[in-house]
Amino acid sequence: MVFIPSQGSKAGADKKAAELRRMGITNLFIIQDNSALRWGISLGVFKTEAAARAYLTSLGQRGVRSARVGVRSVSTSKVAYQLRELEPATTQALDRILADFPEQKKRECGQ
Repeated sequence: MVFIPSQGSKAGADKKAAELRRMGITNLFIIQDNSALRWGISLGVFKTEAAARAYLTSLGQRGVRSARVGVRSVSTSKVAYQLRELEPATTQALDRILADFPEQKKRECGQ
């Protein structure tokens, strides 16, 4: 991904985003998750590092100096689903599927 590092606060990120928009860069997203990039600005996610570097070069030609290329990480590591009132056949099918994913856990919910 191409990004500008954290600006330290929402106000800082908003100010930087406004500056980028004045430069004609409108494809941006203020990062609000709880990662190290919180209050940074995403300028694009690319399939290859070469594509990200090419975009970084074009941003540099437009006057953007603080952008960087980095690895995009996913901040969510756990997801839970609550399935209610399953038919016995559905429960058995779910158990067969879960057998192929040993890292996943199934547990009964409390009433």
